Amino acid sequence: SQEIYWSYLCHWGQSLALSTQTLEDLAFLRLACICRTRERSAMELAYSSWASLALSERQALTDFLLADGIHFHAVLFSYLPDCFANAHKNRKVGLASMLILLVELVEITWTQLGISVLPHQVTVHLGDLAAFTAAVRSRSVFFSCLEHARIHATG
Repeated sequence: SQEIYWSYLCHWGQSLALSTQTLEDLAFLRLACICRTRERSAMELAYSSWASLALSERQALTDFLLADGIHFHAVLFSYLPDCFANAHKNRKVGLASMLILLVELVEITWTQLGISVLPHQVTVHLGDLAAFTAAVRSRSVFFSCLEHARIHATG
């Protein structure tokens, strides 16, 4: 259940001396989990990348990371942890750039699919983006990868 998930996440965050007081705190904890952050140095890098975002970008990611598909529209990005792992490994990309791209990807997804009246969950396969993130050798090319992206509803 959601209570168990958020209880675990808060306990994990508190064990790392992270705040769990605000929605943005909870969103960052979820992001850290998705990024598979375990070491303190990786957590500090993740937080530094998060904090470097504009307030509006952090709000957009907070809404995305906290959406449950029941009460609020949600997007499930399969392979998102791989995107973050590859961004972290690729010095030309980095975690902060991946977060900025994620904001744009969330906006593109909702714009292209539209939003229905009832909350729902949409799944977007990011396997190609994860592979691209690992291979790209230019930050400007990385940021341009969504210029022609199209989100298609299936099923």
